This record gives sequence, structure tokens and C-alpha cells, in this order.
Amino acid sequence: MIIDCHAHIKGGDDAKREFTADELLQQMDEAGIAKTCVFAMSLPSRESNDLTARRIKGHEDRLIPFCHIVPTEGDLALDELDRAVGEWGWKGVKMHFGEFLQQASLETLAPTLDKLSSLKVPLLVDTGYKIDVARPMVEKYPDVTFVIAHFGAPQNHPIMAQWARLAKVLPNCHLDSSYCHTPWKMPEAIAVAGADKVLFGTDAPLIHPLIEIAKIRACHLTKEDEEKILWRNAARVFRLS
Repeated sequence: MIIDCHAHIKGGDDAKREFTADELLQQMDEAGIAKTCVFAMSLPSRESNDLTARRIKGHEDRLIPFCHIVPTEGDLALDELDRAVGEWGWKGVKMHFGEFLQQASLETLAPTLDKLSSLKVPLLVDTGYKIDVARPMVEKYPDVTFVIAHFGAPQNHPIMAQWARLAKVLPNCHLDSSYCHTPWKMPEAIAVAGADKVLFGTDAPLIHPLIEIAKIRACHLTKEDEEKILWRNAARVFRLS
């Protein structure tokens, strides 16, 4: 069993590419992935969630939709949380600091985080290397479960190490393994954070899941720890059957 906690219907790459369910499912089948958590981004909140809902239709048994929000939209973002999480029952929320990087602050994020706390829904967040904003965010909202994308920093292993230490001591802080450009640091980060705190992710379909699975396997984990990372932790955090 493998669960991918991080894949795109619409990407955040320079081309802002969109993907079909068939493209995702083909890669999942090639890599032996049972379920993948998917979202769109690089669009306004409502538009991105409508795109995700259209693309996963008929594949809800394998493609698990996450609500995408842009906090700087204010009440519009909060309305999307009520719609996608409250009405549709989506299992997670995706936020990317890169979409509002110059405005990223606790003050900007507070209404969204208050709503997440009340909805009891986990947040998968790409912090855009802004640990100065993201760390106090995680510390101030212990009732929100955070999954910090890309070990917190795809290409900056000192920040990656800081997030590993935070995941170890903060019960609500988890890390996803996707798109890590310093894979030689992954065993150390997993050892520090603890295998219970790391979720497998890929950034598919831009990154083929087989590549990301190989990075996990190269960590030479125990069978129990590998299973935690490849699927058990995601099933627990996002309450997936």
C-alpha cells in the first residue's frame, strides 16, 4: 500500500500546467500507488477547487481532493473552506506561500487558520522557505495539523534540519517528502523528526512517483518505518480509509 499526499491537477511550475486524471492514474499504476491526494493551484480558490472537482469525477476512490485556498482573498477563501470541506467533505487543505509571498504573515493567515481549527482539517502547506512566518504559525495553532511540504525546504538542508527538529517537538507538525533536492539528507531528517512525522509525497505528475519512492527506499528504513511513511501516516493524518 502506498498513499501519495501531494500531487497536482494544476501545478505551480512556471508553465502552470494542468493535468488529467488519466495522467495521474497512469503514473499511480506504474508506481503501485493506491491513493493520491490532489489539488489545483495557481488559480483563485474557487476556480481551482472547481477544476479539481471536475477532474477527479468518477475516480474518487483513488484521487482524494484537497481544497486549495489563497488567504489574501479574505472571505472568499473562508467561503471555499466551508464549501469544499464543510459541504463536500474534502479531507485536506493546500496552501502555497508562493502565491502571496510578500503578504505572508501571521496577521494575514489568522482568519484562515482560525477556520481550519474549527473545521479540524489538516493543512498541507508549502512555506516558500519562510520559516520566520511558518514556525510561529505552527506554534500558535496547536489545534491545526500541519504537513510542511518538501521537508520544509527542497534545496536548503539547514532549513530542512530546522523543520525536522520542529516536527520532533511539536505534535501538530508533520513533513512531506516530496520534491526533495537533497535526498542524502532525508535519512537524517527522518531520524530526527521520527518516522511517525513524515508523509510520502511526490509532486506528481511533474515528478514521477517512482523517483520519489526510490528516495524513500534509499533511506534503508525498517519495514515498519517505511510503511508509516509510505501510507500509514497519511491515512491517519487525513483520515483515509
